[in-house]
Amino acid sequence: MSARELARDFVAGVMEHDFDRMHAALAPDATWSVPGDHGISGVARGADAVVERARAVAAGGVAIRLQYELTGWDRVAVLLHNTGERNGTVLDEQVVIVFTIADGKIAAAENLISDVPGLEAFFHVGS
Repeated sequence: MSARELARDFVAGVMEHDFDRMHAALAPDATWSVPGDHGISGVARGADAVVERARAVAAGGVAIRLQYELTGWDRVAVLLHNTGERNGTVLDEQVVIVFTIADGKIAAAENLISDVPGLEAFFHVGS
């Protein structure tokens, strides 16, 4: 599977709630880092923890639109537009996820967020 396909499988885990597909793309010790101070921030360590974070994002009512994919030697980046509304709090952010690929699996995912305070407010609501 190509690096780009692995990244698509990761994104599909959240967009389509296809968590088995996402899990299959991950190395057992994969990490996913998200900036900020909120319910989904920090580093999720291990494939199971990464998938649990994806479930939390999906449960939060975030709509995700894939805008671009960029491919390097051992990295892939995706640009997403995330939106949502919960209890009067609106989420509208651009996100870049940089994936590091090793041995045919996603070893790491790092989120770069356009509006960390907005993400913090959104995931603090009702959490």
